Amino acid sequence: MTAIILRSSSAMTDLSRQRLERDPVLGLEEWLWCFDFTNPACNPTTATTPANGTEFVNLARDFDLPETLAPVGTLRNAGGTITQSASREGLIFPSGTKDVTDFFEIGGSYMDFSTDNDDYLAIVWDEQPLSGFNTANYQPILWDTSNNANTASLWIDSGLGGEAVRGVLGTGATSLAAIAPDRLGQGEPRQIAFARIGTTGYLYVNGKLVGTNA
Repeated sequence: MTAIILRSSSAMTDLSRQRLERDPVLGLEEWLWCFDFTNPACNPTTATTPANGTEFVNLARDFDLPETLAPVGTLRNAGGTITQSASREGLIFPSGTKDVTDFFEIGGSYMDFSTDNDDYLAIVWDEQPLSGFNTANYQPILWDTSNNANTASLWIDSGLGGEAVRGVLGTGATSLAAIAPDRLGQGEPRQIAFARIGTTGYLYVNGKLVGTNA
């Protein structure tokens, strides 16, 4: 996996201009979701505690109607545990186990990424601190189910003890994980990517393949 960053020599001040666009290598039917919590074109609020039900603009195009944007994402923050850094510098999720009421929802309560459906690539950016994080449980980062990784077919978490990022494929009764080395990329912004091709999961951190479930 190769990442390319193009940096403008001057500031972009037109908020109507989208900073993230579809990679042309991905077909119109492939790109489903793209959210940048730091981008005003996606994130409508600067509130320290964003309101429950806040809708975030999906920066991907709708694959049925490519002239329009795809469905929004909704912040479920009923308990007020998700906060935000000043000036939209990022959403901050609680350090404990997954809160069943507070999360960022895409695609409704369930999306089917099982192995008899299309292959996928999911990419998230996070910044996990070097201390003060959950050390007792697997902290979900991205998932497609409301219970656990055994039944999920798309699941990225911080690993037991919060030190080894995992990409997980669920089989229904158990799960198979691709695991990164301990603390890889921790303490600074990092890119985590998890791809499923057939029944094999591939985990990347900062563009480098770091583990598979094979």
